[in-house]
Amino acid sequence: MIPSLLGNGGRGRGERIALLFLALVALLFFRDVLFGPNALVTSNMSRWLPWRATATLERQARPSFRDDAAETYYPRRHLSAEELEAGRVPLWNRYILCGTPHLADFQSCVFHPLNLLLYRIDHRWAMGAFVVFHLLLGAFFLFLLSRRLGVGNAGATVGGLSFLFNAYFATYLGHPPHISTGCWLPALLLLARRQVRRGWTPLLPLAAALTILGGFPQTILYVFTISSAFALVEWGGLPRPERRRGAFRIAALGLLIAVGAGITLFQILPTAELGGLSERRNIPVEEILRDHQPRPWSMIRAVLPDFFGNPVDENYWIVPYQGALPHPSDVGWIGYGGVLPLLLAGAALLFRRRRETIFFGAVAAFSLALAFSPHLFRLFHRLVPFARFSAELHRLQFPFLFSVAVLAGFGFDAIAERLAGANRRRVIAYIAAWMLAAPLLAAATGIWGGAMRRDARERMFRVELSSIRPAVVPPHARIWLEGRSEEEWAAHQWKVAFRFGAIVLAGGAALLLIGKRGRAGRAAAAAAILIVLADGWTFARVYYTPQPRDEIFADHPSLQTLRAEEEEPFRVSRFTREYMLPSNTGLPYGIEDLGGVNALLPAHYARVFEAIDPNLFPDGRRITAFHHPSDLFLPLWDLLNLKYILVPDRYEPANGPARNWEEALEGSDRFRVLRRPPLTLLENTRVLPRAFLRHDWVVEKNRGEILRRITVPGFDPRGPLFIEEDPAIPRGTAPELPEDLCEVIRREGPDVTLRARSGEAGLLFLSETDFPGWEAAVDGVPAPILRADYAFRAVAIPAGEHEVSFRYRPRSFRRGVIGSALFAALYLVLVAVAARRRLPARRDALPR
Repeated sequence: MIPSLLGNGGRGRGERIALLFLALVALLFFRDVLFGPNALVTSNMSRWLPWRATATLERQARPSFRDDAAETYYPRRHLSAEELEAGRVPLWNRYILCGTPHLADFQSCVFHPLNLLLYRIDHRWAMGAFVVFHLLLGAFFLFLLSRRLGVGNAGATVGGLSFLFNAYFATYLGHPPHISTGCWLPALLLLARRQVRRGWTPLLPLAAALTILGGFPQTILYVFTISSAFALVEWGGLPRPERRRGAFRIAALGLLIAVGAGITLFQILPTAELGGLSERRNIPVEEILRDHQPRPWSMIRAVLPDFFGNPVDENYWIVPYQGALPHPSDVGWIGYGGVLPLLLAGAALLFRRRRETIFFGAVAAFSLALAFSPHLFRLFHRLVPFARFSAELHRLQFPFLFSVAVLAGFGFDAIAERLAGANRRRVIAYIAAWMLAAPLLAAATGIWGGAMRRDARERMFRVELSSIRPAVVPPHARIWLEGRSEEEWAAHQWKVAFRFGAIVLAGGAALLLIGKRGRAGRAAAAAAILIVLADGWTFARVYYTPQPRDEIFADHPSLQTLRAEEEEPFRVSRFTREYMLPSNTGLPYGIEDLGGVNALLPAHYARVFEAIDPNLFPDGRRITAFHHPSDLFLPLWDLLNLKYILVPDRYEPANGPARNWEEALEGSDRFRVLRRPPLTLLENTRVLPRAFLRHDWVVEKNRGEILRRITVPGFDPRGPLFIEEDPAIPRGTAPELPEDLCEVIRREGPDVTLRARSGEAGLLFLSETDFPGWEAAVDGVPAPILRADYAFRAVAIPAGEHEVSFRYRPRSFRRGVIGSALFAALYLVLVAVAARRRLPARRDALPR
């Protein structure tokens, strides 16, 4: 008999207690963001200018992790809420990249049902509520999945805790779409199992739709792939007479998932359009493997997660082995779901070999092979087109950790059953082997730890001396690697080994007692659950870096100059290697940025910056700050309405002494230095307005030639426009006329209306990114948009005074809405038909 801490093993009271326990754990862990003064924006903005200037040293010293929380997710939420409150669909983001699609970026999660409820609430609180809700869903669903697969309440609770605190979720608390997508995997498996065994499952399309709306394509791929494979395994386990009926149910399952995907076409079609016009799908597989494939050393972290340090404590030194990670605050492959859950997962594979354990073991093994084998990943990348948008291989730890969590429940029951029976020797030997591993691991740390550090130091120096890519090692870790703090190094390693040993010894002792009957067995089960909880809690707490709510995007007087409150809008950028009003963070203040970060961004816009300097467009999803002084003086920036450039207080060239900007710019009338403490701004005195008229142009069908001409120092932004087709109007006598008038008279979200007046026909140029879906009208009559100067918009207008409007009305969204409505109607029809068929059966079942 399996000891039951949470009831008699059946459904009902025991399950309710377990679910309540999981909820209580999550609420206690996140109490400060749900009920206290903090927000789950994990980036410490007090380390960035301008906020750093007024922040105390104590505030600056607070831990920080996942800058995405402040750089992308909070601004996206702010924009979505602002547009919806104004009665507009948030289709376009005009605040970054000279304008870019907003809803089409999957990770914006604009129409996620929970977001629709949270938009009217303080965004800083809503960030945490969104994450915690989905973490709870994931833990609940995994518990219920385990129970339906025959795992007892205590084992299912262990699995739920492991999933709640797994490394994938714990290190992505500042990256909500990972969690709001991944949490649905156990639910889909649960529903797929029901569909194969019992037929019609009306919740399946809704779970599929919510998975997609969760917003992270890579995890969506894993969720649907694993769910489909699980359904086939369940079908294979049916008795032979039922397999034919099961085949029809499998087909119906595919139909129901397709219906769920169809309901989200309003999101899928715009994303597909943007994805097809972005650079993410064109990243070479060899580049992905070079930059993102984890090395074998990473597997150490599946049992010793802090062996190489961590970015939060800034003692992270795996970089010499791993290679330069894509983000300074990234962690690569950890694969940590808890020491005890990993022990239990192994026990499940050894002592309970049934269809489900073999399946989840295969998922875990395939995830590891895909992440660590370049040959297998190349094949995966070639055969699965959607995988081209899944560049970071360390995210394959999600299916691995999910499998570990499910297997942990099976392993718990397997150990309890064997210890309660006669065949207990193998289980005792297995647990003893893990307990023996603790002192062996400590000894290995003492023997080989120093050698590994010396090897890492040599690797670091070799990489830094090469011209490929320097190893970015935090200062604290560098001290360790350079041998200047040997005692601190040793203390850290012993602490890591001691933590593992304490968990294994305590957990192993508890597991050896769970076969006991009565109170002893229940106490041992409770102890095992609490050890899993303590392990997961302390691990996740390392990466839990919420910030005081009143400091998130706090107002700062130095930003007043940068706010586009004048009649003429303008843009800003930066020349710096430090975080100074990072890209996207100006959005909540109404500041428009030449650069920006977006998971998907229009490729033609990015190529403009890449043609100037590849470092300006480093990874397919961001336009970064200027690094070379010569880039500041390119005439192209005048065309793009760049008025202010944020710079450090002093000009610090790569070679030579630092100087004041006034001295560095002496002899040039291009910039004027403005001091807005703590910010220093270069004001571009030659900036052109957002929109203007041109009466001369060059038709050039070779787009590469246009790109070359606009990115050279000799480009004349006041000269002829380069367009790709004839505008069918007479060319003027000069590029611009003294009497020309062009002004913005109305701006409603992304849509803009202008008044233009001239004595000659010409082109009205708008320095905003061209993209499919933009429509133009002259005096209310539709007019074709011409792509001008490679990536921007222009429209032909006749002589005289005219009102010109640009509106973003993408067909992809309109078609998606129609498709979503049709699939929603189909779903309702299916529900009605199924309900009508079941009604007679229920009536017949009633007593007469």
